[in-house]
Amino acid sequence: MRVLLADSGAPWRADADLADDDLLALYAQEPGIRTNTVSTLDGAANGPNGVSDSINTPADNRAFMAMRANCDTILVGAGTVRAEEYGPAKPGFGRPAPLLVVVSGRGVVPATLIPPFGDGDPERGEVAFVTCASAGSEAVDTARAQLGEERVWVFGQDEVDLPAVAAQLATIGEGRVLCEGGPTLFTTLHAAGLVDEVAHTIVPHMIGGNHPRPLQGPSVDTRLALRHLIEGDGSLIGLWRVIR
Repeated sequence: MRVLLADSGAPWRADADLADDDLLALYAQEPGIRTNTVSTLDGAANGPNGVSDSINTPADNRAFMAMRANCDTILVGAGTVRAEEYGPAKPGFGRPAPLLVVVSGRGVVPATLIPPFGDGDPERGEVAFVTCASAGSEAVDTARAQLGEERVWVFGQDEVDLPAVAAQLATIGEGRVLCEGGPTLFTTLHAAGLVDEVAHTIVPHMIGGNHPRPLQGPSVDTRLALRHLIEGDGSLIGLWRVIR
């Protein structure tokens, strides 16, 4: 992997192969929300199997792991957790595992997040589950029985109040947030003006067909400024800053 372009503060040579420490430095994160997406060259956000793992590349995965190592919190929608079979996060690059925060309007905890976990890994990160009042007291009580009282948060009436979630994470010291999907959650965060940085990978793959885009739903208007662009085995891996 090599840097093709970087902002003026990054002393990277274009011909240098990036070591893990280089990637960690490039993806250092300040408090705020960073989204991470991937797409094929023709814009598909997932592959033939309906999830992103069939279009991910080794280079994209290295950047993904560096971003996870730099964040305090992984924010993800419950639908993506089910589709991608997420469990609690694991440590990487020698750093502790981040908190996994799962957003669900229905208040149903995905099965992969309900302990005990099969691998018995004591270094797995914690899980928090966020829903809204309209999910109903029965769903909230069930979630709390599955995960614990302190791990289930209710923010918002008819839908999850994402600004309140961001404020809660900042208050408890988990404010460097990496959002990993899905497209609806990405779009909602952008529409609410909560996104500070956008990481996106274009993989050397075309798929055609009817697949979601990285953002799906209402139109948004987010202007970006490039921080860096990396190439690895044909994948183009970028990081942009949101222009306020």
